[in-house]
Order: sequence, then C-alpha cells, then structure tokens
Amino acid sequence: MIANKSCIFRFANVEVREREFSIIKVGEAVPVEPKAFRVLLFLLCNPQKLITKEELLDAVWGETAVSENSLARSVALLRRLLDDDTHQPRYIETVATVGYRFACQVEVVEDANGGLGNSNGDSLVSPPEGTSGPAPVPAAANAQTPEQWWRFRPDLKLPFQITIARSFSFKWLAAGALVLLLTGLLIGLAVRKLAWPSETPPVVKAVIKLEPGLSLGPLNPWGRPVRTAMAISRDGHFIVYSAIAENSGPDAKPQLYLRRTDQSEARPIAGTEGGDMPFLSPDDRWVGFWASGKLMKDSIDGGVPVTLTNATSPFGASWGLDNTIMFAKDYASGLFEVSAEGGQPLSLTTPDRTKGEISHRLPHRLPDGKSALFTIMSEAYDLHPRTALLDVRTRKWRVLVDDAADARYVPPGYLVFLRQGVLMAVPFDLGRLEVMGQPVPVLANVKQSLNGVSTVVNQASGQFSISDSGWLVYAEGAERVNEFETGGVRV
Repeated sequence: MIANKSCIFRFANVEVREREFSIIKVGEAVPVEPKAFRVLLFLLCNPQKLITKEELLDAVWGETAVSENSLARSVALLRRLLDDDTHQPRYIETVATVGYRFACQVEVVEDANGGLGNSNGDSLVSPPEGTSGPAPVPAAANAQTPEQWWRFRPDLKLPFQITIARSFSFKWLAAGALVLLLTGLLIGLAVRKLAWPSETPPVVKAVIKLEPGLSLGPLNPWGRPVRTAMAISRDGHFIVYSAIAENSGPDAKPQLYLRRTDQSEARPIAGTEGGDMPFLSPDDRWVGFWASGKLMKDSIDGGVPVTLTNATSPFGASWGLDNTIMFAKDYASGLFEVSAEGGQPLSLTTPDRTKGEISHRLPHRLPDGKSALFTIMSEAYDLHPRTALLDVRTRKWRVLVDDAADARYVPPGYLVFLRQGVLMAVPFDLGRLEVMGQPVPVLANVKQSLNGVSTVVNQASGQFSISDSGWLVYAEGAERVNEFETGGVRV
C-alpha cells in the first residue's frame, strides 16, 4: 500500500515538514538549501538504515555531473543546521567510504493538510507500509490523457514549477514538481532515475526567496508583470528571469538574472540592464530580451548586448532553429521575423480584419523549423483569444484551439496553453500539425495578463516557461477577468 499523504518527520527538537519543504527547529523555521533538504528527506525515510553515497547522488543529483564533494557539502550543511557533531553524531552518521545513516529515532505523522499540488495527495517520499524504501508516486505507464501524462510520465520529468508563493507578492519563488525524478534544487536538475524501488518519481516542493529587495517584473500600474518574465533552458539546467527593485519609482529599470541549478543564488547578467521578456536561443548560449524600445541579445554569461531591431512594445518573441527571431511589434500588429544577427524585420502575417482579427502575438516556434504557434486577439480586450498555427513558408495560418492563449509545444506531443489562468494540455501530432483530442486542465492559478483593464495589460501572456525535457516554471496567481475596477481596487 502506498501512503497518499505527505508527512511530517519529528526527532529531538526538530520537525521536518515535507509538504512545506521546511525545517522547524525549536519552533522556528530555519533556512536550508533545497538539495540538502532532499538529502535529509531521503535519510528520514530510511531511519537507521545505511544509505550509500551512490543512492543519495542518484536520488538528488541524477545525471548532473557532480562529485561526492557536493553530497559531503550538503551533509555538512545539515550537521551545522542540526548542531550535530561529526565525531559524536546524534543524527547523521558517516559510514567511512560507503555512505550515511540517520541514527536518531524518527516519528512520522501524516500531514493533515495533504499533499503538494497533486490532486491525488501523493506523498513526497513517504515509505510504503511494511517497507523501508520511499514510496513511489502511483504509476500510470499507459496514461493516454494529458492530465495522466502530465502527472505520471516518469521519463519526462515534469512538470517542474516555479510559483509565486503568495498570491499577490513577487518576493518569493516556490519551486516544485508534481512529478519529479529527484528532489533537487530550484529547477529540473537531473535526469537519472531515483535509486528507489520504483520507476516513478516522488512529489517535491521547495520555497526559495528572490534576491533581497527584488520582485518579479517589471510591473504594470497594478503591480503585475505584463510580459513573460522568465525562461527556462532546454535542458532545464537554468532559468533567466527579469526582476526589478521593490517599491521602486517610475524611473527604475529591470534587470535579467540567471539562476543555475547547481548554485544557490542568482546573478545579474551583465549588459541586460533594463531587460524584460527574456527568451533563449536554441543552444541556450544567448538570451534575447526587450529593452529601451529594442529587441536585443546578450550572452548568457553576460557581456556587450547586441541590438537586433526596433520594437516599440513587443508582445512576445521566439528564437527559431533557423537562427531567426519571430516577434510581434505591438498590441495591434502581425508577426515579424528578424535575423538573430540583427537587421530589417520581415513581415510574416497581417491580422485578417474580415475574420475579426486585430492582433497576432505570443509566437512560439515549433521544432519542425517550419511552423509556429501564435495567439489571435479579436478585440483589444479579448478575454477568449485563440491559438493558431502558422506555416512560415506559405505564411498561411489556421486556428487550432479556441479560448487558448500563449501556447507552447511540449515533447513528446502536447500543446500546453492558458485559458484564463488555467494551464491546459491537449495531445498534438507534430507530424500532421493537428490537435488530437480535447484539452484538459492541468494546473490552476497560473498568472496570466488577461483582463479588461488596458490593451497593454491585456497581452494574454502567461508567466510560465517549459523546457524541452519537460520542466515547467511558472508564477502563481492568475489575473482574473475584470479583477480590477477603476483605480486598481481588487474586487
């Protein structure tokens, strides 16, 4: 039997809350790095049992190339946090050259608040009754619906999420996964299977604070980011996000930050001052962004930014395999294309007014190199936009899904899009370029700039990004239809 609730682990004066991804010591929460926390969870699920270094490295780091020093560092952090003595340990014992053992008696109680983001309430790493190993998430190897696929495909490592932990605050990022292959740091950090008795991964959640004094942004007059402010690398090894100083004045400028999965802090990307709307090159070596009325690019490592073209107020951009960038110039334009080396943009589409189209925006290039998804708006305050498919060669397009915005393709064959703050998924045949079935909801409360306040605010863009390996990052707190009245008062 599999435990279907997350757990609280208690020992001495310490309480480890699996669901909240937190450690409470003598009644107070103490900060802990996500990887160290996951090492601790693995040990707590196997108290008084020898766990080899290889098991821990596989479980927490997967195929990420790290040495045993990374594990030793996490154990050292835990010992420091727990006031544990290396030579006379009360909690974590070292078995020389082999591994570690959690020596203390552990009380395990069911968390009355249930599981993390999984509608089934599955535990992160709770052991099955009568066994010593951590429990697997229920398998659904033959899952056919997007909802089943999203929750149970063990080979896809998804969906990982970065979510704003407070509904209308951008000071905290919560990182988690409904289905993960490991319990690693911030974003999808490894691809090897857990060394646990299951083909399926546990559920995980972490809470990570943004750099002091920063919030996700830039923000509109109502305190929400308008353009998508984050992008995850194709392999899920880092994210880039735009942030701005909290409580800043009208002259404050955002900055792009890079957070690698093997590091505990983000760093500003030199040369991206004023940058917003980050998007990555196919090889993840460059980040494109919008700043000072121009589309620009810079090295992921920072440097001298390169101006690509003018863009007064772009509504989305996507970097294709042919080294061109597709973008929308403003709220009432069609789609354009410009070389990633810079130059004069080429018009690809013009909204068909006879069909009620006023804007083409939020492009997303498909991996076939010949097609792109984009969003059609039928009016300035359209609350039910449509997702269309563009043939880049013929410049013809057709509607794929009604009431769908900011669609992305996810291997091995799904379209993921937003419908008024709800992330939806539908099977998609990349060869035939056709939707195969009906969309189903996957994740609620994803922030989306969709309301009837302003043409600029009503971009329909979502605060989410998905890697080719299936990791999802998102900002929580959907902006509901007509959420604000005049004066910005929330109703």
